[in-house]
Amino acid sequence: MTFSGPETDRETEKKTLLAQKKVLLRNKQRKLKAMAVRAKKGDPIEGNKEHNDKFLAPELLALATWKLGKEPKDKKIASLMPLCTNTPDPIDRPEWSTQQEARLQELENTDIQFEDTALHVALKQNAKSIKNNIDNLDADAAADLLQALQQKVQATSTITTDALGNEHSII
Repeated sequence: MTFSGPETDRETEKKTLLAQKKVLLRNKQRKLKAMAVRAKKGDPIEGNKEHNDKFLAPELLALATWKLGKEPKDKKIASLMPLCTNTPDPIDRPEWSTQQEARLQELENTDIQFEDTALHVALKQNAKSIKNNIDNLDADAAADLLQALQQKVQATSTITTDALGNEHSII
């Protein structure tokens, strides 16, 4: 079943983080490709035809895409060469952090702890209300409440035996 109501803050944050991750990883890939070209052939040099003839269109495209931050429309060598020689290197762009990845993994985890639910909050409020108004309960309601609490304690307690064979109840 899919939920078709308004997005929760959790879903909105998840979508935002996924979009950021996509952009930051794409930028990182562009930089890696450009650095591989630089390591192999260096940079094109304006006016140095002999050096520039060593570059293939995909290599110039990698450099231009990294410098511009987007893929240029014209992918021909004649258009890419001036982009590579006249466009300065971009400032360092942020990278996807381990904190962002941890938060995204947390948001993608569909297991919601009971403590994080509205039902848990409501139960705690009811328990406080009963505690604060215990004197107003009639005898039958108080007996029912006491019995329910004793059953809860019995269900959650365990009996352990120590090294001497003595039994201990752990609640």
